[in-house]
Amino acid sequence: MELAFSILLFSFLFASLSHQPSYCQQTYINETQLNCSANPAVSKGYLCNGPQTCQSFVTFRSRKPYNTPVRIASLLASGASDIVAINNVSAESAIPPDKMIIIPVTCSCFGNIYRHPAPYTVKRNDTYYLLAKEIYQGLSTCQAVISQNYYESEDIPVGVELMVPIRCACPSKNQIANGVISLVSYMPAEGDTLTRMGELFGVSPQSIMDANRISQKHNC
Repeated sequence: MELAFSILLFSFLFASLSHQPSYCQQTYINETQLNCSANPAVSKGYLCNGPQTCQSFVTFRSRKPYNTPVRIASLLASGASDIVAINNVSAESAIPPDKMIIIPVTCSCFGNIYRHPAPYTVKRNDTYYLLAKEIYQGLSTCQAVISQNYYESEDIPVGVELMVPIRCACPSKNQIANGVISLVSYMPAEGDTLTRMGELFGVSPQSIMDANRISQKHNC
């Protein structure tokens, strides 16, 4: 069973463990995805170019208050028991701070964009920027959250439920042909480089750049 891993660094990057270029749905788009007030044309997700629905994965770093399988599962609309099994963590104890956790999600095509919908109940001082950058750790974008909800960013009523579209993707036809069955979006740690991330997942830095149509200048 072969997986393709993606790197989330202001955008999703994909790399195949086959070490063959398997182009992603769109190119590296940098930090413009966290601009909540301008550039409305910024990407809201990956275009559907594969199955309508698939099993996908995202990575999330344990941070209070989202530091137990139940709380992380609730935030990302996943299953706590699956998180426990995949990551070999305790169902009862808090997960150590900043530990990377792999989360299974159902990725589906809505319109022409892949996403995994996660409901979120608004707390005091929440904004779309805070949701996209801090709470969901870049797994969504400001523009994607805004497009799915009806409130002004600075005046979201406390207690209302928002829909946060988690960025995900299903393998493309080319990726499936290369043996890829699932995609994982990886959240880089501070100081990560393409070389280090390649070593983490057993792929070459060049394969990451090839798969994502990025150049060495975007090495993180």
